Amino acid sequence: TGTDTLTVTGNVGIGTANPSVPLHIATDAALKILLESDIGGGAQNDSYIDFNNRGDHWAMGSKFEVHEPSFRIASSSAIGTDDRLTIRSDGKVGIGTDTPLALLDVRGDISGSGSLEVNVGTASQEIAVFDSAATNGGFMSIKDGGTTRGFVGYGSTLFGAPYTDSDF
Repeated sequence: TGTDTLTVTGNVGIGTANPSVPLHIATDAALKILLESDIGGGAQNDSYIDFNNRGDHWAMGSKFEVHEPSFRIASSSAIGTDDRLTIRSDGKVGIGTDTPLALLDVRGDISGSGSLEVNVGTASQEIAVFDSAATNGGFMSIKDGGTTRGFVGYGSTLFGAPYTDSDF
């Protein structure tokens, strides 16, 4: 009836007679847990799990929106507030935004190491490679159809030799 309560002291086992943690689910088949918020055909609500570690909350789950439902991870006790990661039903992923405009939309600073390649289509259509390798002081190469057309460096050298504006 929606008002029934089950209170258990100790561990609860589903599919096991010897639960080893507060909620222990065991099965020989694929395990599926269903969180469903629309069982009465009324208003749609979000379905999520709130992880609370001594007041430090993280929530993850399905955010109901009429035109674009999404999966979210939030640094709060509910999704829809302080969302950190959003995956929309069209496959777009937002980090720092719940309305990604591209396949990957990052709002804020990005930090990384190694190389970053930006391609249009196939690798032969590579347009830029950002490389911070210590041997060359760091550079960005511009390519057209796989052929290197130019470089941009930082610091005082490009590939170990001084460069000037006339190099470009």
